Amino acid sequence: MHIAIVGDGFSGTLFALKIAAAKPQARVTVIGRERRLGRGLAYGAADPMHMLNVPVSRMDLGLQPSFHDWLRAEHGDHWTLEDFAPRALFGDYMEALAATATTTERIHRVRGEAVGMDNGLRSSVLLADGRTVAADVVVLALGNLPPDRPGGMPEIVLDSDLFVSDPWAAGALDGLPSEAPVLLIGAGLTMIDIALRLAGRRHRGTMTAVSRRGLLPRGHVAGGIWPAFLHELVGHSPRTIARELRRQVRLAQVAGTPWQRVFDAARPAVPAVWSAWSLAERRRFLKRLRPWWDVHRHRTAPEVTANLQALLDGGRLEVLGGRFGDVSIMDGVAKIQVAVDGVTRTVDASRVINCTGPGGRFDRTAIPLIADLRAKGLARADALGLGLDTQGGAVVGVSGDPSERLFALGPLAKAAWWEITAVPEITIQIDDLVRRLANEATPASPLSATAFMDMGAGI
Repeated sequence: MHIAIVGDGFSGTLFALKIAAAKPQARVTVIGRERRLGRGLAYGAADPMHMLNVPVSRMDLGLQPSFHDWLRAEHGDHWTLEDFAPRALFGDYMEALAATATTTERIHRVRGEAVGMDNGLRSSVLLADGRTVAADVVVLALGNLPPDRPGGMPEIVLDSDLFVSDPWAAGALDGLPSEAPVLLIGAGLTMIDIALRLAGRRHRGTMTAVSRRGLLPRGHVAGGIWPAFLHELVGHSPRTIARELRRQVRLAQVAGTPWQRVFDAARPAVPAVWSAWSLAERRRFLKRLRPWWDVHRHRTAPEVTANLQALLDGGRLEVLGGRFGDVSIMDGVAKIQVAVDGVTRTVDASRVINCTGPGGRFDRTAIPLIADLRAKGLARADALGLGLDTQGGAVVGVSGDPSERLFALGPLAKAAWWEITAVPEITIQIDDLVRRLANEATPASPLSATAFMDMGAGI
């Protein structure tokens, strides 16, 4: 069996390592453009101040050595399971594991961009340079898409040289004068990353972050435990779930337990709750509750929280909740009107940086591979445009049937599980697919939402 994995970041590399170990007779090929296998965007474009959003204990992949053991061996025995490590160190860890596997030829690499796929007697992945890679099984592990074009900002800015569409692109922040004012579109984790990157580069100009609600991600707080409760509410509406979360938070506060433990306790049941909702309920959650869920669920490491607060307290960063209005550009500076609580403010910006986070409109993305799969009917976007339509990880085509040899991992499968972008959930999904592909003689049942309930609490 030849298994081709499209994507050379975290998800693709972890799957390659695990399927190569579980099915040593198979040929495992990883297709991707990056020079360094295993890092991807999350762990390859990080600066030293960019920390993992979870402690070391939550980064266990079931591999040897574990991330914790590797940290202690390579960077000192002071590391504990409760520490928050720099993202770049986790990238080093993944790259080291991948290097060993490629050196011993357990994993083979093909450097190039996958732009299409044919599905004849065998699947064939087409590369931009004209080569093809034939395989029995193709696994899509593309990670997060580049940010979508932000809504609300006038086209005069988006089409100008002041606009940075992808803050993680090479050279995106180059050439910015140290005193220049900057507007950051969005107030989530990406905004925090870019604000800290600018501060780390000794940028002294004002930074203004604008999002519709001006909500900032909350920080991690250690201590306390909270019992699981959300698994009992599978099948209930988003309103009922939100009401129960608030009730549990109040109970935790009375008990002297950080509210963070409530969200930790809820996490394992989230895929089951999401999958039980109707399309209308999912749409209602996305429209009304998602921003509040995100800022409590996707939290910042203590060091990041402290550094962010220092920027806010020092007046170097201001966060506004509002909507963009008229814009004028003169002498390389945009004057952007922002309506905040009924009052119009003018924000100056020599650079406007898109910090809205990963894109997700698979129904209209022009990424060549996704567009080709859509055009050929081999894949379809889910009804909400969150990702590809999948069943148990198998990609669903326009016929409505799940494929037997095309699978999707990580954020591509977000529409099915919602919470499938972090290491613990992705690891569960990968372990399930490895189990199924490694046992051809005894086909296994596809991944179900209840599998995540055994994941254990903790963000």
